[in-house]
Amino acid sequence: MTMLQKLLEHYSLTQEEYERLIEMPSVSSLPDIGKNSLVEGFLSYLKDIKEKKGKILVYGDYDVDGISSTCILVSAIRKFGIACEGYLPSRYIDGYGLTIDNVEKIASSGFTAILTCDNGITAFDAISLAKKKGLTVLVLDHHERGDSLPEADAILHHEMLEEVDVAISAGELSYYFSKALLGYSDPTYMILGGLSALSDMMPMKGSNHALVKLMINEMNERPYRKLALLTKETRYDEAVLQMEIIPKLNAVGRINKGKEINRLLTYFLEEESDKTLKIRDWINEVNENRKEITKSASESLLVPDKEAIVVQADIPEGLNGLLANRLMQKYHKATCVFAPKEGKKGVYVGSIRAKEGFDVLECIKGMKDIEFIAFGGHELAGGVTIKSSDFASFEKQFILYSLSHPFVEERKLIPLTFQEATKESYFLIRSLAPFGPEFEAPTFLLEDIPTENLRFVKDGKYLSMKLTNGTKIFSFSVNDKTFYGYDYASLIVTFTLEEWRGEETVCLKASANEILA
Repeated sequence: MTMLQKLLEHYSLTQEEYERLIEMPSVSSLPDIGKNSLVEGFLSYLKDIKEKKGKILVYGDYDVDGISSTCILVSAIRKFGIACEGYLPSRYIDGYGLTIDNVEKIASSGFTAILTCDNGITAFDAISLAKKKGLTVLVLDHHERGDSLPEADAILHHEMLEEVDVAISAGELSYYFSKALLGYSDPTYMILGGLSALSDMMPMKGSNHALVKLMINEMNERPYRKLALLTKETRYDEAVLQMEIIPKLNAVGRINKGKEINRLLTYFLEEESDKTLKIRDWINEVNENRKEITKSASESLLVPDKEAIVVQADIPEGLNGLLANRLMQKYHKATCVFAPKEGKKGVYVGSIRAKEGFDVLECIKGMKDIEFIAFGGHELAGGVTIKSSDFASFEKQFILYSLSHPFVEERKLIPLTFQEATKESYFLIRSLAPFGPEFEAPTFLLEDIPTENLRFVKDGKYLSMKLTNGTKIFSFSVNDKTFYGYDYASLIVTFTLEEWRGEETVCLKASANEILA
């Protein structure tokens, strides 16, 4: 069986489906929502605001999706001819979503309209107040809707749009709306929309796959400087964006307790200048601080030996999601990390991470006798705010739910021979990219490797060996004692391409939880 045949079988693709998947999509193949009646209604309010010379505040969120959607909408609305400003709330001062206090400030600051993006679908009280104060309120959101909707003048949600074939991020929806507003596709908005799809872990299929593929191609042909400045890499793919760029932008909202996050609006919305480079350096500094705090907390935290992980960590509340994900991946258990709520004694903010089989929202909604101050999220990730007195009850119910909802492992391994570990195989795999949720990158099984043939570097600390075709097998997790006493070993590996001094080498990488003796 050829490598292509193995991949087609792995992804249950026909030859025809494969050929369509590897084609470079066009902007015209992406969802066109311009003729949707809901979008037309949304546009009519913007036209009215423009005629009346009104002023809009775009109220976003503090993660990459909220940042991206805010920047897209502010820029597009300005191009449309309306006075417009953006605001990114502070996780610590404002909290998530439009608040009553901020509505009061917005109403007294000369704005005639509020457009919420990446929030607003559940902001009932704040939107009601805004309407009483005579503000036009527009909501663009992708979070879970309740049984009723707020009293906004117009609402755009991807589930209301038949043109959208898959769950999308707020940044993607903002990009599609900008095309309807301006009548053309702006490459920068497309890039920010694709970035938000990756950051919010949207399913990598349908229009999401097409958009991110277009976005990566655009970045490689005409790199968007504001993102390119955040990495030393010169070849872009989903891994570079997810590992290098997205964490840096997210770190600002996680670490800074003031309203400094709004410097990111300056970074993305203003022309490049010396100020841009200063903000870039500041973003990098914040990210280094984030890494140090998270690493220290991860190494010092005592994790109880139970069916699920529920722990308290003395870290800024904005970092509990990163720590929860790290622990979930390490221990392969549903995880909730609580941190003290900034400025609220006796209140904990928790972030939950899980894998398929454990539904985070179902778990939260099924809990009894807990007074949630706030909760929300998606199937595999969510957040809760509770009183410290409810911690023990939360932990007990979380663990009980995990017992009857174990993770579902459906990863299929593709058998691999050394002869197939080639650069041609790497590029064949990459032709299917981008990879992500519901379309994960393939993993391969190298079986029956004679342990006497394994080679190590750094005094036996790391596995690093070259095959006869120049391909390299590498792992930070395998040392010269890993397979002690075994004649043969197997490794679960993924294909990567390493570049060193202008030379490209295919590398098969294995990690600690993917080693078979």
